[in-house]
Amino acid sequence: IIPGGLGFVIVKNNSGPVQYLGKTLSFNNPTNIFKNFDTVSILLTSSNPVTPSNILANDEAFVVLRDDSVLVCWGTEIYGGTEPDLGSETASKIYKNNIGFAVITRTGKLFSWGKPSLFITAENNQDFKEVYSTSGAFAGLRNNGTVEVWGDTESMINIGNIKEFQNPTNYEYVFLYDDINNITEIYSNKFSFVGKKVVDGIVTLITWGDYYMGGSPYKQTISGDEFSWTPLNLSLNEKEIINIGEYRKVVSTDGAYAILKNDGNILTWGNNDYGGNCPFFLTFDGNVVELISNSHSFIALLTNGDVISWGNNNYGGNSS
Repeated sequence: IIPGGLGFVIVKNNSGPVQYLGKTLSFNNPTNIFKNFDTVSILLTSSNPVTPSNILANDEAFVVLRDDSVLVCWGTEIYGGTEPDLGSETASKIYKNNIGFAVITRTGKLFSWGKPSLFITAENNQDFKEVYSTSGAFAGLRNNGTVEVWGDTESMINIGNIKEFQNPTNYEYVFLYDDINNITEIYSNKFSFVGKKVVDGIVTLITWGDYYMGGSPYKQTISGDEFSWTPLNLSLNEKEIINIGEYRKVVSTDGAYAILKNDGNILTWGNNDYGGNCPFFLTFDGNVVELISNSHSFIALLTNGDVISWGNNNYGGNSS
């Protein structure tokens, strides 16, 4: 069973046929076209097998990648409810965010559809191997380590010539970097991205996206009714976390990140309401063995079996 903003998709016998339980429309608004499931149901019978993991849903549309590489969509057109034109290309992997979809073809080309901001215009549309997403943007990672980012404005802030951002420390508009390259892996939350690169054995994390939601390596510090932003000790500038060393995992809430390092300690940054500033009185002394998050809080499991959480109290962020 695959849930979506419009309803549910049920895949019988693990391969089909596909059944849909959800929203349908008997008429269309010219500016908001809706494609009903019954117009595509004949394409999703038991004679056209589907792997359940190849069914994705966003707020108002579904996409199915059949086992024979045919794409089938339904729902609101501006959310991706109509199949994209791939030309002579064949779909290989599909991805989603809240407002659209993306697909990598067998030859490594990348296509996206949905809200107008999601139509990719990559000058070098080739060699893509993976796609990552925030709620309204995508980041495509090529085999050569370069990254293509497109989508809503907030998720592209802090990536140089593409967008500008307002630095919260001095409220002046600044530009950072012309490109993002040498990336081996990308992480994301609802509003920002983090890219990992390793050059000459030095591990660096590059951040971009909503400045206040993990898109820059700053912690939000609260004092009474006032808040300020403090850069991480390892941060060389408003974009990079330098020489962080090897780590076990990166996890995120909707507006912050936390890293479980190989030495059993944790590094956090982002919005305080989402766990971006681990309180100073929480000392881990290298005893963290697992790190997990939900939308607003983090929780760490220690070697002695204790757990410590931080973030939003209403989401389990206060284990005390």
